[in-house]
Amino acid sequence: MPGARIPSSKVFIRTEKSRRYAHRQARLCLFILGIMLCASGLLPRLSPAGVFGTWAPKDNRVQVQLFPCRDEVCGKIVRLQENGPTPVCHRLDRENPDPDKRTRRVLGLQIVSGFRQACPHLPINQETRWVGGFIYNPATGDTLGDSIFSYQMELVTADTLTISLQDCLMSCARNRTWQRVHTPELSPACPDH
Repeated sequence: MPGARIPSSKVFIRTEKSRRYAHRQARLCLFILGIMLCASGLLPRLSPAGVFGTWAPKDNRVQVQLFPCRDEVCGKIVRLQENGPTPVCHRLDRENPDPDKRTRRVLGLQIVSGFRQACPHLPINQETRWVGGFIYNPATGDTLGDSIFSYQMELVTADTLTISLQDCLMSCARNRTWQRVHTPELSPACPDH
């Protein structure tokens, strides 16, 4: 009927449906573009080792060795120091919420786990982005990386790794930059780690 008014609720439904459809189409396009980039090999091949090796945050108080475990990336503390250059060999995981684990040494403790390849068909040493992992902080006893928080590691250059923590709404992101340690300092004072 010409001139008949469409109820406002139907206009909203149609508009909302078209928005959802456009959003789905945009996500599908981004997904396909990501697959094409992964498949084409256009992603940078930055280092023969990829993310594997020894890394340190800017303050260089801890060094973490990242290594493959199954199809994931894991990491353990290989050097730890307090305010001076002397490494802390016998520091314990006292802040762990599990009382049975509070007697573990922090040095040698696995603190990174569960990072999966963003492009699973690439050879593991050519991957530049890893997602979905967990990082344990022995200083606080917290493990971050779950349904609320999500970690992502990205190899920015051959010697720079960015670790991002985002909440589920993508509203808050914290980035940390780690630098590759070319000559890992394994202290002779801590021979058994």
